[in-house]
Amino acid sequence: MRNRGFILLRPAGFGVISPARRRRAGFTLVEMLVVIIIIAILAGMTLVGVNAAMRSSKISGTQTMLDQIKVSMTKDELTNAQNFARYEPPRPRPTTTGSGPRPAGSPPSIR
Repeated sequence: MRNRGFILLRPAGFGVISPARRRRAGFTLVEMLVVIIIIAILAGMTLVGVNAAMRSSKISGTQTMLDQIKVSMTKDELTNAQNFARYEPPRPRPTTTGSGPRPAGSPPSIR
């Protein structure tokens, strides 16, 4: 082969692809499926670990909030020298019939 007066020499077999190499030029379908399955298994294992960590962090956050409420209620009790706040259900209003005197603390009637 001549090019501008120079002789170019090629080594033997240069540029020639053997039949065995031509057949192995890419991945086969089985190899690709094996890689996809391995990636799916690894992703599944990772997601299990991530879910466990998220659940643990939620529990930890809830415990921290409960501890903060406990500390704030204790400080309030010590500061104000009183008992913890208690829930008292509303008292039923006394019913009156007629135009007699109203019980103490009841709202005036509108006529």
